[in-house]
Amino acid sequence: MAKYLIGIDLGSSSLKALLLDSKGKCLASTSFEYPTASPQPGYSEQDPADWYAALVRALHSLRTETGVDKKEIEGISFSGQMHGLVCANEAGKPLRNAIIWSDQRSAVQVEQILSTIGREKYGLLTGNPLSTGFMLPSWLWIRQYEDKVATKTRFLMLPKDYLRYQMTGFFCSDPSDAASTGLFEVSNKEWSRTLVDAFGLEAGLLPEMRQSHQPAGQVTQTAAEECGLMEGTPVFAGGGDTPVQALGRGIYDEGTLSLAISTGGNLLALSNTPKIDAKLRLHCMNYVIPGRWYNMAATLSAGYSLKWLKENFAPALSYSELADMALEAQSSQDLFFLPHLRGERTPHMDPKCRGVLMGLTAQHQLAHIVRAVMEGVVFSLRTGLETLEELGVDSQSIVVSGGGARHPLWTQLIADTLGSPVRVSSFADAAPLGAAMLAGIGCGVFSDYKEACRGASARVSTEILPDGERSERYARMHQRYRLLYLLVREFYAHDPAF
Repeated sequence: MAKYLIGIDLGSSSLKALLLDSKGKCLASTSFEYPTASPQPGYSEQDPADWYAALVRALHSLRTETGVDKKEIEGISFSGQMHGLVCANEAGKPLRNAIIWSDQRSAVQVEQILSTIGREKYGLLTGNPLSTGFMLPSWLWIRQYEDKVATKTRFLMLPKDYLRYQMTGFFCSDPSDAASTGLFEVSNKEWSRTLVDAFGLEAGLLPEMRQSHQPAGQVTQTAAEECGLMEGTPVFAGGGDTPVQALGRGIYDEGTLSLAISTGGNLLALSNTPKIDAKLRLHCMNYVIPGRWYNMAATLSAGYSLKWLKENFAPALSYSELADMALEAQSSQDLFFLPHLRGERTPHMDPKCRGVLMGLTAQHQLAHIVRAVMEGVVFSLRTGLETLEELGVDSQSIVVSGGGARHPLWTQLIADTLGSPVRVSSFADAAPLGAAMLAGIGCGVFSDYKEACRGASARVSTEILPDGERSERYARMHQRYRLLYLLVREFYAHDPAF
């Protein structure tokens, strides 16, 4: 009997799923979007019911498209947006919308945590800077402002763990996603007793740990009927979307840097030991492969910046048409964009960052603005790369995927701005692929991580070389770009409301 694997990625704006055969070939993929609510400025919430509805539609779509018998599905696993918080009651039902990673409401709680523990001690404990949108400060905000929700909460769930719980009724997580909560000690791979005690988290609120490829329940009768699956189909723990994406790109050893532009953007570099940034500008988290870690530079509004521009100023044009315009313009005409529409992570870790379009003249047209937005996103990633290099990260090659791999201007901007050849993944959305690989490792379709990476990961389809003249120009522009944050921070420093 044929064997098939399903990988599910609960992303920031859509759920993606794919069906993989035992030889590593993708037979079908699908995607369904859901909205993000912002009831107040700086708030970012999603309804977990929308996630599950998208999951049900995706699973039915995969089987309808391929005709695969549900009895032939060997395993299912997950990738998911990191950091977020689902407050669930005793029955596992959400008590409110999920607070997701881009939420900015908990700045006061972040400072409360750091002042209680001490900034340096906190960084050494968790290996990470603390930011708004992480589970711990979001939970402290809930306790302060939504007492009825806090009182009824019995489980604190990360987004993909909630979705898996809906399929299995089993409450657990994995180190790669738990590392994003602000509550996890990445070196020891366990919940921090210091933080749990300091902030009075009750026993049982946090899930037990499973490795990403380990069993995490089976499809229940109810989920089987709703999703068109076999009751008892094995489900595996999965991981956070950033490391699972990297696995899907075949990132197995040190030396290969993974770069992704999706809603947010990130650069990821593996290591065999945890490398903690003493200045707390970079994340250090557990990789999905046991015994490995990764450092990550993150920017919050990467693809989101172009989405913001399109939806508000050019709704009739497609993303491809906008990028084509920017490509034809050849230059942004000395226009700069600071992509801090929702605060920023690396290297500022500042939820109060603001976006800026600097240098407008009467000669600028939409094409120049689009190009400036795209350049600003890539400048942000270059800042992240320079921060990684300060930590001693060695990037012998760079693999690009996500939405930023779909248009040639994105990939050329990355090569020119980073001043390095970049390899473009043949699979733009590697997260559901990595999730399917985890299921394959868990159920024995692949013997180990190395075999999964060799047999199923996305192939590199092309290599983009930097243009020397443009690289020199972008190096100069990047120095000016870095000044903008300091200018904007100084500007707002004189505003009492800021």
